[in-house]
Amino acid sequence: MVNNIYTDRSGHMSCGVWSSTKGKWWFDQGDNAEEFCCLISGKVRLVADGEISEGVQEFSAGDAFIIPVGFRGTWETVEDVKKFYCVFEKKVANSSVVPHPTSSTESKL
Repeated sequence: MVNNIYTDRSGHMSCGVWSSTKGKWWFDQGDNAEEFCCLISGKVRLVADGEISEGVQEFSAGDAFIIPVGFRGTWETVEDVKKFYCVFEKKVANSSVVPHPTSSTESKL
């Protein structure tokens, strides 16, 4: 569930709270957005599959981390999770705002 709390006037930055039950899916951050996350509760595992980063990272309640531009891999919600997020999206020429990848490119595995 996404509860977007704030979007700036330019539409480039948005912040809110996101929650999920256990599951695993492909996650493509795309080439125009980066995301700061702080886990409020639960546990997640990110497995990178790309040129930006490789390997497995696990985060638990209280941890803060960045999902960088270009991250591609799997997101696994190991324990039901709630996170605070802040996404910065770059503006693309001839376009107002690039949509955040979580709204269109997440797919359950």
